[in-house]
Amino acid sequence: MKYWIRLFLLIGAIISVIAAIGWALPHNYSLATSTTIKASPREVYAQIDLTPKWKAWSQWNSDEIKDLTVEYGADGKSQSWTDVRGTGKLWFVDQKQDQRIDYRMRFANFPEMDASIVLKAKGEGTEVTWTSEGKLPSSPFYGFFRHIFVQQMQLQYDQSLQKLKTAVEQPAAETPEDGKSDDSKPGDDPATSDTPNPSNASDAN
Repeated sequence: MKYWIRLFLLIGAIISVIAAIGWALPHNYSLATSTTIKASPREVYAQIDLTPKWKAWSQWNSDEIKDLTVEYGADGKSQSWTDVRGTGKLWFVDQKQDQRIDYRMRFANFPEMDASIVLKAKGEGTEVTWTSEGKLPSSPFYGFFRHIFVQQMQLQYDQSLQKLKTAVEQPAAETPEDGKSDDSKPGDDPATSDTPNPSNASDAN
């Protein structure tokens, strides 16, 4: 009996030490990622100045995440969402035309996060830098796995910026004014085609 009591006490002590280490580890985080887009700051800003436009390039949208429901503020400066993990909200706290957007986000039991998307003219393009900083919940779990959380978030930021780059540099092709597509090939021209033309054959007879 004493053996089992000592074993349980030892296991409890080990768990307590591990938990204490997890609590003591840093829970703060900050990250930054950037890309250069071949467009003016004004053209880039036009894709990020209202939250409904973020759906076209953000990794966090209802088209790519199952059971995600998103609602946008009437002024286009905020959005709230619900998914299997909980509810969240994002809102703009400051904007500078063609320069930057600062916003704050709250999700589930996470403390609020501050983030910015900054635009800076660079040569013939625009350097877009996305930063965020905040603090994870105080649970020991987040102390041990903070780096994994940051890595995943960094990846999603990178992927979102690449989608933004595509959305700005390669907008959807416009339909020709006459509504017709030019799918013809040089050999399809009746005047130059080697395929006999029935009408010409009848004329020859």
